[in-house]
Amino acid sequence: MDKAHRTEAQFIRSLSSEEAATFLIEKYVDAWPVTISHRSWKKPDQYRLARNFLQGRVFASERGYKDFLSFMSVDAFLRIVEDGLADIEPDRLSLLAYYLLPCLRKIAKTEKQVARVDEFAHLLSALRS
Repeated sequence: MDKAHRTEAQFIRSLSSEEAATFLIEKYVDAWPVTISHRSWKKPDQYRLARNFLQGRVFASERGYKDFLSFMSVDAFLRIVEDGLADIEPDRLSLLAYYLLPCLRKIAKTEKQVARVDEFAHLLSALRS
C-alpha cells in the first residue's frame, strides 16, 4: 500500500464505521477503495458497502471479492451477491464464476459454508445455461 492509501486507511480507522462507509461510498464512485479491508465494519455498514461496491458488478480479478470476504461472513456476502445477479449480463456470469468461486472455496471452512458455496456454484451454473 502506498503512502496515500496508508494515510487514508489511518483516516477511516479514526471515523465511526458508519462515517467511514459513507466516506468510501462518496469518494469511490467509479473506483475500488483499496483501503476497504483495513478496518473493522459494523454489520449494517458491511451490507451497505457490499451493496454499493459488489451488487450487480463483476470484477476481472479476485481482489474485490477477497477484500469483502476478509470481513464478511460467507453467507452474508453471498446474499448480497445473489441479490444483484439479475443486474449482471448473462455473458459476464462466467467471469464472475471464474474469479469468485475459487475465493469462496478457499475461505469456506465449515460444512455449512462449503454447502452454501456449492449451492451458489449450482445457481451460477444454472443461470449460465
